[in-house]
Amino acid sequence: MASWAEIESSLPPAALAALKAAQAMKNTTTFSSTSSNNNNTPATETKKETDSTYLYDKELLSLQETFHLQSTQQYLLAETPADSLLDTIQKDGVVRINNVLPSHLCDALKQKVNQELEARVSILEADGFQASQAQSPGGFGRVYSRQNRYDLYVRNKGIYAECFKYLMEHSVGDFFRSLFAQGAAAKKNQHNVMVPSVALHPSMETLAKTERNASGVVANETIDASLWEYSTMNSDPGSPRQPIHPDNSWTKQPVLYTAFIALQDIDEDMGPTLFLPGTQSQESHQIFLGGDVEKRNHFLKNQVKYVTSQLRKGDAQIMDSRILHAGLDNRSKTGKRRTLFYFTMRNPNADPRDFVAVPKGSIYSDVNIKLEDYTSATH
Repeated sequence: MASWAEIESSLPPAALAALKAAQAMKNTTTFSSTSSNNNNTPATETKKETDSTYLYDKELLSLQETFHLQSTQQYLLAETPADSLLDTIQKDGVVRINNVLPSHLCDALKQKVNQELEARVSILEADGFQASQAQSPGGFGRVYSRQNRYDLYVRNKGIYAECFKYLMEHSVGDFFRSLFAQGAAAKKNQHNVMVPSVALHPSMETLAKTERNASGVVANETIDASLWEYSTMNSDPGSPRQPIHPDNSWTKQPVLYTAFIALQDIDEDMGPTLFLPGTQSQESHQIFLGGDVEKRNHFLKNQVKYVTSQLRKGDAQIMDSRILHAGLDNRSKTGKRRTLFYFTMRNPNADPRDFVAVPKGSIYSDVNIKLEDYTSATH
């Protein structure tokens, strides 16, 4: 197993922040094989080590896979009814919207991603898979379980811009406008069109005038629902199962929402995303990231649902970044790559102080996009 220092260096920045928060709660634990073990739970030998190490070793992955596959609460992520999208994202932390991107655009975008990935993967390999910042030559982000898994940054140009514009002008953009604009007054955008404005947290104006922090708040800057990430996730055959994780630590309000769009049908053997609905809660984070291993194992074995997202081409899954989730292993025998075009939107309703521990994600520094730059074509 890799050293903990090596593992920490490979973690996505937001996930590393979540881990540090967990370590602050309790960073040492003892776990053992007990009489409560049954044949559904592999026994572990008695030992003492930091919980942070335990969180990412092979033993944990084996336990998580066992809990998942033996759970009586296994489901597929179904399409969310349009009239319950807002309630569902708040309750479950994830929704599915079908047919958000036409097939021909999916095909063109996947072809472009494949071309860029082939051209740039040599750079990723050359720097030892440590490309982690948008300014790095490779343009790859940190990601759990990186073997055969690539977080490839892209720019909002060409087919990427065309696809993103379509998403923002149709159902995905409509979802975010509804999510962020509940009860907000309308105002004119740059095209002199009346659109709902986002509701800003009361402390936003004060912070905008006095400081700049990791939330991107700048003095005299107009605060909008802006992109935090703009990238693609690619999983090739042989990519391993990821450990279950949140993308950032718990906050009172969700700070980020991520939309993933499937560029091809995702079959079971291609490593679809696994979600644990409802685990964006404070209680779930305290149990999962806390130091009580027995309590965490009971939680994963008996208290959660396991929902697999086998999207079809052009479908989207949108998640609250606090939800527990994991990419599963790509076991395809026919060389099928799973490619997702994804972006993360900053929630302008959240207290900006909660962004201090959430560094910028997978996005080039020159990609600056706001929700208000786009107008719905369906209204």
